Amino acid sequence: MTGFRWPALICLPALIIIGLFVDQGRPTAEPDLVTGARTASSLRPDDSASATWFCVAGVPPGSADLPVVTSHNILVVNTTRETRQVRIVAYSAATADRSEPEALEVELAAGQRFDVPPTEEIGSVMVEIDGGGVLVEHKVGSELGSDTAPCASTSSSLWEFPAGETLQGTAESIVLFNPFPEDAVAQLAFTADTGRRIPAVFESVVVPGRSFKAFDVTTEVTQAQTAAATIDVNAGRVIAERVVIRTERDRGSGLTSTTGTPGSALVTYLPIVKASASRLTEIVVYNPSDERAEVDIELRFADDRPIPAFEVPLPPLHRQRLDLSTEPRLQELLAEEVDYSIIVRSANGVPVTAEVSYTSLATGDEAIVEGVATMIGSPLAATRWLVHAPLVVEDDAESSVAILNPSFETIARVDVTILDAEGRRRSGGEPIEIRTGGRRTITFDTLGAAANETVIFEATSPIVVGRQIISLSSISMAMGLPDSSTLAVETNGIGF
Repeated sequence: MTGFRWPALICLPALIIIGLFVDQGRPTAEPDLVTGARTASSLRPDDSASATWFCVAGVPPGSADLPVVTSHNILVVNTTRETRQVRIVAYSAATADRSEPEALEVELAAGQRFDVPPTEEIGSVMVEIDGGGVLVEHKVGSELGSDTAPCASTSSSLWEFPAGETLQGTAESIVLFNPFPEDAVAQLAFTADTGRRIPAVFESVVVPGRSFKAFDVTTEVTQAQTAAATIDVNAGRVIAERVVIRTERDRGSGLTSTTGTPGSALVTYLPIVKASASRLTEIVVYNPSDERAEVDIELRFADDRPIPAFEVPLPPLHRQRLDLSTEPRLQELLAEEVDYSIIVRSANGVPVTAEVSYTSLATGDEAIVEGVATMIGSPLAATRWLVHAPLVVEDDAESSVAILNPSFETIARVDVTILDAEGRRRSGGEPIEIRTGGRRTITFDTLGAAANETVIFEATSPIVVGRQIISLSSISMAMGLPDSSTLAVETNGIGF
């Protein structure tokens, strides 16, 4: 494999080409930090010896009349007070050559960031760092929009996607990235409108070492409004990303690029949801196990609203889609345009996964951005989170951060620090107080965060943070990035 060619770089004060890393072999996977729950993306603490990130993207097969991924942009931010050595490796689609691709090696000073130069073709990228505290996220784009989220910090032998879509005018692909020298062998199973099935072409797929493969779901799981997926890796480990591109404006055209979750959990947090008459809001809960799950879907607000939980029975290998926009008990919220958070909780100890989606339809109102966005929830809370601000922050922009306090036992007090593009730190103002069981939505402008700055949240008790980006052409939702040394899991359903 010849890999990608990196363009010539202009020397910058913040960027120095450095020598080769000592170990250019197998990247390390994020270990299980809390028993029984894992998250695809978390930040290694500053004192870690190393960290590895996986930014997955590829050109989905699609058909001649459907657009494909046309851009893959990666941002690396050193949030520490120390210099970090960074090694960036870009991988092309599978070939017979297993050699290590050419690497780009840079030095990032404390607090500085680096936009990875685009390669000649769009592919998956691995970022290796000689310590923790470095944030890596990517933006996947097409002619119909883009999606921005943290890259994955772990590989896994299991990946799950609660939702997916293969209706007419939609192209869905699942991209498997194998940065390791050995081949990976996987099986892709889908639970759609007609039940669970494993298409013959997905029974045993091989992803050669140091490569990625994109699998066209649309042609194999046809006309499904919701298609949950489970990727079982029988040999090796991979990182899995789902790309969905919609072309029909009456259903909300746009692109979503979502990293899967490496396993189900007893609790899933979805911190940023909005009730709006101009948006279709849906949640999908997926039971990938062989046991029946009894699920409660709880809604949390900034104030105390007496809306009872939705009780959802989930048979084995089943998924359930709930349209929150048409739910009778939520009609008052639609009129008020209320923000809220969702907690999905298994009531009988059978783990599940959950994903929320927005669809903003074209209405002729220039103030309403057309697009679609999805977000798989996090099974973990943490006391420290990082969120990167969008490239444009305006006074009237909707781009915002949501903070959820899942605990009914403790008030969370959150200190905010902003890291600017020059590596300088400043306070985000007075601590933010989140009542027990409550939540807040705060725009980046209100936080005092300018474009392309990093916001750090440090709380007195575990919280959950999510981000929503509203640009001129697209909508994007993503979980914030938790510090892995501060992760926490609920112990009694009301606290940590």
